[in-house]
Amino acid sequence: MALISCAISAPLVDNRVSADISERVLTQLAKHELEAHQPGYHSLAERERQLAGHNAFEITWENVVDSQTLKHQSLYFFVESRVYALTLQSHAHSFRWLVPDFQQWLASMQVLSRKDSGSLDAPAHGGLWIHQTGGVKIAVPDAWLIAVSDDRTLGATLAQGGQHTELTATVDVSSPTGTGFSRGDKKEARKGVHKKGLRIAHESVEPFHGLPAFQVRYEGLRGTGWSKGRISGC
Repeated sequence: MALISCAISAPLVDNRVSADISERVLTQLAKHELEAHQPGYHSLAERERQLAGHNAFEITWENVVDSQTLKHQSLYFFVESRVYALTLQSHAHSFRWLVPDFQQWLASMQVLSRKDSGSLDAPAHGGLWIHQTGGVKIAVPDAWLIAVSDDRTLGATLAQGGQHTELTATVDVSSPTGTGFSRGDKKEARKGVHKKGLRIAHESVEPFHGLPAFQVRYEGLRGTGWSKGRISGC
């Protein structure tokens, strides 16, 4: 079994939002993080490289967990005052077969700023969307396409034959967590459904991860197919 994880640091310095940092500094930060959180790790290979136009530091390493040797390849890079670490982890016997696919995936990556994070050249396939401040986590199946994703809004769609389904999730952390949705908020959600010529099948105000939520399920004809879906707000 293989796992790809993404770790994100707290902001390093507020006055370096857009600047890059050197491979030497990335190397120091990476080794400090590994020593602090992966005691007993053993470095197998290291190199400085580029990732989507950013300086990066790559380290291949191993450790022992529950009497099993695990191998890892971690790539550290810096974007908007934070250090990111993308790590492939697998059992030692399968690691070398997985690294080429991991490297191919890294080569295809785009690194977008927050203001451009909804400007993908092409929709991305499903994955895990995490809003760290709001504590919201949404898993989108691979068959779905994510059209817009930033630190506030997720928009995804699924098209199968004549069926077309859309999902929109919005997190507003400026609202107190104990405050529900106003009549105006609900009215706007309903209006969005009616504008598409669809009807509302069900409404729900069940909390989502402890936060107030309002969900509208809709259905109706779109083009030549029957469409079902939901719009959620948190």
